[in-house]
This record gives sequence, C-alpha cells and structure tokens, in this order.
Amino acid sequence: MRQIGRRLLWIGNARDLCDVRSITDAEIAAVVELADSEPLASLPRDLIRYGCS
Repeated sequence: MRQIGRRLLWIGNARDLCDVRSITDAEIAAVVELADSEPLASLPRDLIRYGCS
C-alpha cells in the first residue's frame, strides 16, 4: 500500500487487505475494491466499503 503524495489517498492491492492492522494504523476510513476476480475482503465493520463483486 502506498500513499499518493501527501493526500489522504492510498493505493494498494488485494494482498494489502490481508493486513487489516496496517489499514487501521494508516487511519483509512474507506476501501474501494475494484478487482472483480477477487472475493471481497473481510474487513472491520467500522470501515466504509464499496465493492464491485
């Protein structure tokens, strides 16, 4: 997962969603899952999620 500039935007891949702690430590509030070939990740209920699957 990498942060885009100093913005509040992070880009990652499905593997990054396996480490939920890194997501919460980065204070990420929403996840957009775009890969339709991957199952939706198991995320904490307090995260906003948009998934295409």
